[in-house]
Amino acid sequence: MMFSVSMVLLALAMGGLLFELGVIPSILNAVQDSLTSVAKVISATVFAGISVNFLVGEQYLSVILPGKAFQQKYEDLGLQPKTLARVLEDAGTVVNPLVPWGVCGVFLTQVLGVSTLEYAPFAFFCLLCPLLSLISGFTKIGIHYK
Repeated sequence: MMFSVSMVLLALAMGGLLFELGVIPSILNAVQDSLTSVAKVISATVFAGISVNFLVGEQYLSVILPGKAFQQKYEDLGLQPKTLARVLEDAGTVVNPLVPWGVCGVFLTQVLGVSTLEYAPFAFFCLLCPLLSLISGFTKIGIHYK
């Protein structure tokens, strides 16, 4: 378990550094002006969560970074915080088992004895959650306003 614990701690430390050094805010400032609708904000949150998952390989960071980054946009659009939480869960935590170098991917590979690419086609929940979140953003089904 030391590998998993150390990976989580290092990833969280890296996320803190990225925020404190202004790397994440500067990237988000470039796209903030184009996020004018609910569908665009949810799409950006989904893609940010998946990107952080694959870049860093850490599910906690894939929830924390986009969550902090897009929290104000959700408030500006009049969305309840539970909408942001649901999108972060769909695109962050649920996708991590599909990342071969992520904590969940490494754990499942060791437990199942098969590679991530072998079990990925059967991980329907992991594959469908981000898609359903995108559909929800465009159709506004399941979106909670203040």
